[in-house]
Amino acid sequence: MSRKTRWIIFYSAVIIFFVLSYVMVVYALGYKYDFTAWEFVRTGSFRLVANTNADVYVNTLLEGKTSFFGTTYAKGRLLPRTYAVRLEREGYHAWEKNITIVAGYFVDFPKIMLVPIELPTEPVASSSFGFPMPDSDIRVTKGKSLAFDQHTVSIEWFDDTDFQPFHRAGDFETVFGVPTVIDDVQWYRDREHLLVATNGKLYFYEIDARGGINKYELTTLEGPFVYSEDDNAVYKMDGDQIVRLKF
Repeated sequence: MSRKTRWIIFYSAVIIFFVLSYVMVVYALGYKYDFTAWEFVRTGSFRLVANTNADVYVNTLLEGKTSFFGTTYAKGRLLPRTYAVRLEREGYHAWEKNITIVAGYFVDFPKIMLVPIELPTEPVASSSFGFPMPDSDIRVTKGKSLAFDQHTVSIEWFDDTDFQPFHRAGDFETVFGVPTVIDDVQWYRDREHLLVATNGKLYFYEIDARGGINKYELTTLEGPFVYSEDDNAVYKMDGDQIVRLKF
């Protein structure tokens, strides 16, 4: 091997060493090469926390499952993009969001509720039992209050929140609207979801509007309904009986 060849090999090795060192340092600092922008960009991440285990899909691809302990799923080193994320479990309505990742930021969805497609139903009393009829369109709960009119539901926060999406005391937001007339709205027990009666049906809504709001039809209604936090169940009229739908 000639002296010239040895020098070429030496300098090539030095260049490769520095290039690889640079790439490793950039990677360790949370950067990734974006072939769309043709540059290194800082990555972001997201976390999902659900009430039950589920399969996790990102842009239609199965990426894994929520952890057995804590029913959480986290994904990092994501390029700044909007990702279609979906949680699926057999027998449950799917949960889906368009999650926008911003460089250097962590996006958290800590209050995901997967709802059974069929809620167990049982008769509990005759319809003569009756239902309490609220005379107001305001529902106050711990830390927040909702108000509804014929087509919209709005929420006011009384306290600062310590989880995403962050809210400050005094924030007021119209979270969603419906084309049909709203008959009643009640808080679900986690204070992050609502039960909405409209057009002879009962729906389950989330109030986190980031990336779209998930809603699910629970049952048909023949009249008013009552949600009980104590047994996590909906009570409604069914012919001449009152029945309970258990979450």
